[in-house]
Amino acid sequence: MLFRSHDQLIHSTDIPATLLDMLGLERPSHYYGESVLPIIETGTGEGRDVIIGHSERIRSTEDMMGQPIDGYWLRTDDWFFKWNMTSGEKALFDLKTDRRNDHDLSAEYEDLVEQFSTQILDWRAAKGLGT
Repeated sequence: MLFRSHDQLIHSTDIPATLLDMLGLERPSHYYGESVLPIIETGTGEGRDVIIGHSERIRSTEDMMGQPIDGYWLRTDDWFFKWNMTSGEKALFDLKTDRRNDHDLSAEYEDLVEQFSTQILDWRAAKGLGT
């Protein structure tokens, strides 16, 4: 089996999705991992240009199990956006210049924040989350 390297967004959640695909099993509708089996089998395939995920907890100094939240994140080749719907906090980071996400650029790129927020709301509705 030949596997060529690709410049495609792949997330760790794609591993279970790929294994389920290999076994011929259906993945849960709310799961955001995507199978990369076509890429593995043929060396080709369409990758994603956006990965969106849901977070139910964030680190907390007050609770070692983390603070419960309704949070979402979106990743493209160039950007990482996170949105804590519980607190309303949104943050945007340029992955080309800030790999550690130290400098929030959401105030400077309000158009991207709006675009990414809309994508998350659409994804959230499609997954049946937050209803």
